[in-house]
Amino acid sequence: MSQKRGKRIECIKRLFHSVKVKLFLTLCATVLCIIIFLIILNSFALEKFYLYSKENTIKDVYKQLNDYYNGKDHELDLESELEKIAIKNNFDILIKDNNGINLYTTNKNFSTVIGSINDILDRINTSGGKELESNENYTIKKQRDIKNGLTYMMLSGKMENGYFLYIRIPLNSIQ
Repeated sequence: MSQKRGKRIECIKRLFHSVKVKLFLTLCATVLCIIIFLIILNSFALEKFYLYSKENTIKDVYKQLNDYYNGKDHELDLESELEKIAIKNNFDILIKDNNGINLYTTNKNFSTVIGSINDILDRINTSGGKELESNENYTIKKQRDIKNGLTYMMLSGKMENGYFLYIRIPLNSIQ
């Protein structure tokens, strides 16, 4: 019995000295390390990068709209440009004038969800969302909508011509 066991152990030792087995184990260890690295990267870095890129995109749209309404880009067809931006980035865009009248919206439900300007300002100032950036022109917040359970990044601001701009992006896709 011990001779059989000794032969098995000797066979296993020879097997581990084989180039094929060493190559296979090295390859498995490398693939496992790569998978663990990607999981860690996905957990810690990619969501922050996604939020950063969406925040920059929102700010760019704000600047484009300000330029349009200040007369720098009047040759653009605003509605078609906004529709392209909204579809490309999965945005909901709402523009209201000083009297609270909707001038443009990419999503009819978004304007009903937002409500009046006073409701918007109250919601933005009192909601428990995380403020990502704020200045005298706009505020960008990460908020959770209680009604539908989704998390959004929302820019709310006043443009130079006095119009109010609201841009909302759902963030659940990255999570």
